[in-house]
Amino acid sequence: MRSIRIMCIIFIMFTVIINLSTFRSVFQASGQIDQESNSSIPQEVESTNVSKSQIVGPQNLTLIPEKEPPKATLEQTKILNSSEEDYEISETPPPLTNKNISGPPAGSETKPPSNNTLNNGNSTIKLTSFNSGSSLLHRVSSGDAHVYVDNYVGSHGTSVAEPSTANKGRLIFYTGNDFTARSNDGGTKWTYNNPKGDMSDFCCDQDVIYDKHRQVFVWYRQAETNVLGGNYFRLAISRDTLSWWYYDVKPTLFSSAWKTQWWDYPHLALTNDYLFLTSNVLKCDELIEDGIIKKCPPLPSRAIMAKVSLDDLANARDISFLYLEQPFDGDGRRTVTPIQGATDTMYFGTHLSNDRMRIYKWPQTSGTIFPYDVNIPAWTPSGRFSMHCAGPDKYNSCNFLDNTVLGGWTRDGKVGFIWNVVEGNGFRYPYINAAVFRTSDMAYLERPLVWNNNNAWILGYVSPNDRGLGLVAFWAGGDFNPSVGAAIADNFVSPPPGWQMNWIAGGSNSPASQRLGDYLRIRSLGGECSLWAGTAYVFKGGSGSASELHDTSEVIYPYYFIIGREIDGTPEACYNGSNESKMGQNYLSSLDNEIVPLESDQLKMLNIS
Repeated sequence: MRSIRIMCIIFIMFTVIINLSTFRSVFQASGQIDQESNSSIPQEVESTNVSKSQIVGPQNLTLIPEKEPPKATLEQTKILNSSEEDYEISETPPPLTNKNISGPPAGSETKPPSNNTLNNGNSTIKLTSFNSGSSLLHRVSSGDAHVYVDNYVGSHGTSVAEPSTANKGRLIFYTGNDFTARSNDGGTKWTYNNPKGDMSDFCCDQDVIYDKHRQVFVWYRQAETNVLGGNYFRLAISRDTLSWWYYDVKPTLFSSAWKTQWWDYPHLALTNDYLFLTSNVLKCDELIEDGIIKKCPPLPSRAIMAKVSLDDLANARDISFLYLEQPFDGDGRRTVTPIQGATDTMYFGTHLSNDRMRIYKWPQTSGTIFPYDVNIPAWTPSGRFSMHCAGPDKYNSCNFLDNTVLGGWTRDGKVGFIWNVVEGNGFRYPYINAAVFRTSDMAYLERPLVWNNNNAWILGYVSPNDRGLGLVAFWAGGDFNPSVGAAIADNFVSPPPGWQMNWIAGGSNSPASQRLGDYLRIRSLGGECSLWAGTAYVFKGGSGSASELHDTSEVIYPYYFIIGREIDGTPEACYNGSNESKMGQNYLSSLDNEIVPLESDQLKMLNIS
């Protein structure tokens, strides 16, 4: 039996209780990890007070819809690009502790959108078709994957789109790095808002999520760094996406010592009763000209995992945060990322090395977090400017990618995480690696990676629902400009790897900046249907709302899509509260045997007259 190594994890936990009289911060927690059994031993926490004056909120906000997307001025675009380039740092590659790198498992290659799928803007159909006289017929199957909605949201002028979305029935709120959009008809028509309209120091990095239990949207926006090197995030709540109340939260709320530090790279996630958010905290230690920072390269500081009561947010009360600080090692940033689909327990993932992950388990009602260190198959770590996926125009859209944990999920007693990995060791292109664990004991289970030898698969995101897992990701390189696909993993397909992708959006060029941003999103439709809603964007050059400001290759075309199975009905059925998957075995039996003709416009798309 191998010897048991005991690692000591020292971390600081704070509770910030925000009310009319005091703010209380609870900190200092540590635990020992039994690496053989993956168990952790939590310790008690201590408390301290911080000043009430460090938060603003709740304040009220009303959005006025505009018919056209916001048009950035040249100066605004320069500021945005400067903020992105000067005040962020990439993920530091984890240590290479295991050189026995695992190559692609046999038969696990991701299947790209192929000629047996048809997208007419409303539906993607798996074509099990055959000729009958002069007609082309399609045999309907209960397991057919459909892209029911695939709608253009409006062109914008930065390649770093980072779109997110949430919906309440037909009401949709959609965010990007420099815009927001709203639809009240399921995504057919859109109105827009400039996120700088009420937040003049808005920078970037938006995220949005919907809480089905309280029927509220939660919207995150990140401010620019100020002259002292700090910033804040604005957390806004709404029932109709027009009237909002919000809280402004500075790093100094969590510690008065964090005056020259700022938030970066947010993630939102829910349990039944709490909003969980994560963010990196960056710092600037160099003060110039009487304490005013003129320009200071960012340095890694810490990752924050925090939770706040959804009841307090939904009722516009004073709010409190409980949070864990994970200081970054001296060698750089290690992002911690939450999972989607949680109910009573939240999980977070981060890398310790190229064959070891740390998983944090946080029961929603507990003030204690349980860390687990788990071995996984070895993979190749790398930093920015290491991955390559040049497309037809020779631009490398993988240039800025790193090993940040992109997202995660929990379902059926499992929890999983995904991240980008450089090409090599049997992989011709960069790919999306994955690791899945059993929640009962955190034992490693499987590796549903996303890869293909003809192109890269990158920047994936996964969310679960009652049907299974929904995945959205970019593919790029070789013969492909950056494009977006989505897949479903459920009982109709073999367990991945071996994802079957469905076409969402195709680009005509790559960005000249060779930069795609950091994330896409896919979520359960309204948080309760067996369908998924997601975000995508591609580059098509030409004219756009900001194309006059820079190379037209940078103009993005964002999309909103809904994907699901034939068996689970349409989005309209979901909005109306019905579920066609409950119509009985007779319905499914007849559906599997139904033969329907393709529409004339579908025939044209297939070049069949």
